[in-house]
Parts: sequence; structure tokens; C-alpha cells
Amino acid sequence: MPRHEGVRDNRYKLISFYDHQAWEFYDLKEDPQELNNRYGDSAVKEQVHRLKRRLEALKRRYGVSKR
Repeated sequence: MPRHEGVRDNRYKLISFYDHQAWEFYDLKEDPQELNNRYGDSAVKEQVHRLKRRLEALKRRYGVSKR
């Protein structure tokens, strides 16, 4: 498994594979098995941005360095 970090809420999950500069985004309500990566889907753009901001805030809070 490549090194990664991520964040989720009750419905969505965002994962960053930072060594590969790749992202995954899942709608856990519609896709609980995480089979459909929707990261580039404009319909979920705002949710992706919201979770990216949350991930950065958590990294600052816990002193995790930027990758």
C-alpha cells in the first residue's frame, strides 16, 4: 500500500497518496465499497475542497509536516 493520508466525515472520504501525487474521493452513502473514485467529478468539487481544507487543518493541529 502506498503511503497515504486522508480524512472522512459521515458521508465522504478523501485520500491522498502523497508519494504518487494522486487523490481518491468516495461518496460512502452511494458507494460504500469505495469502487468509484469521484475525485475529478465536478459534481463533488465543493465536497473535495471542503475535505482538503479539513485535512490541512488537522495536519496543522497535530503538527504533521507538509508532504
